[in-house]
Amino acid sequence: MIIPDIPVNIISGTETFNYFKHMLNGSLVLYSNSCKDFLKHSVPFFSYAVKSMPSQEDVDEVKSHAKDCKEVVAVGGGSVIDVGKLVAKDLGGRLIVFPSLSGSGSEVTQYAVLWDREKCKKLSFKGEELYPKIAVLDPLLQLNVPMEQRIISISDAMCHAYEAQFHKDASSRVVRYVITALEFLGVGVRELMNTFCFPAIDCITMGSLFAGAAMSLTSTTVCHAVSYPLTVRFGMPHGIATNITLPYFLSKISDNKVNYSYMDGIFEEVGIKYKLSDYGVSSEDLQDIVNEAFEYGKMDRVIFEVDKNELVEALEERL
Repeated sequence: MIIPDIPVNIISGTETFNYFKHMLNGSLVLYSNSCKDFLKHSVPFFSYAVKSMPSQEDVDEVKSHAKDCKEVVAVGGGSVIDVGKLVAKDLGGRLIVFPSLSGSGSEVTQYAVLWDREKCKKLSFKGEELYPKIAVLDPLLQLNVPMEQRIISISDAMCHAYEAQFHKDASSRVVRYVITALEFLGVGVRELMNTFCFPAIDCITMGSLFAGAAMSLTSTTVCHAVSYPLTVRFGMPHGIATNITLPYFLSKISDNKVNYSYMDGIFEEVGIKYKLSDYGVSSEDLQDIVNEAFEYGKMDRVIFEVDKNELVEALEERL
């Protein structure tokens, strides 16, 4: 499968992981702990378990063990793939990814993210050399994902799509990707909540894929800027943090402010805490959160004006 303007060879289908599993042998393998069992009977050159919110220290640690390895394989979610991108770039190697969770879209983007925990900052990296060479999408890798984690990731993917729509540089192709992504994600969420099945995973996977493609051809914007201090300072999961301001920003392009509010209902149904106060955020914190969000330089990438005072008021409503 080829997505125009996205230089990644995408291979999808049930049990495709088993078909390509031989690629792990002799390679530098990065994985999330939830995927450890999939590595059985493989003989990697070196393997490393990547935790959530990885740092530059993780990248340096991996590189120190694999200076002569030119094949990097990432089996896991967005954090694992992002570390794989930076390691492969620095080693001059090829990156092959097996996503185990749909949401980040990292398998089709030219972006990677690390975190500086001491300074409480998100670090962004961009470049065509960060695109994986091959992305293998196998729904079997996602079977054991907890419902809570799955819903949070879907929320992130939806935000990627909407933010691409907000972007000043959104082309007609980007808009088509956004529409496709939201259609797939909408169907996938409904199927997932009614009855867990492979078609639900397939829809969510495709939705995340096209949302990631739309994001890669633009960039993340306002919702992500606000999410970073919420995640790194208060521990709010990324996919929930990106949803916090989305209804407000949607109101900037539509009179229907509630056209995304159903995600709050899904969070409640699954038992996910989604209010700012659930994570210890108080009214006194809001101005600092907004000020820090503006420091990321994303507010001028969108087609509408973003006012600090209005944004503080919007966050107040989410306490």
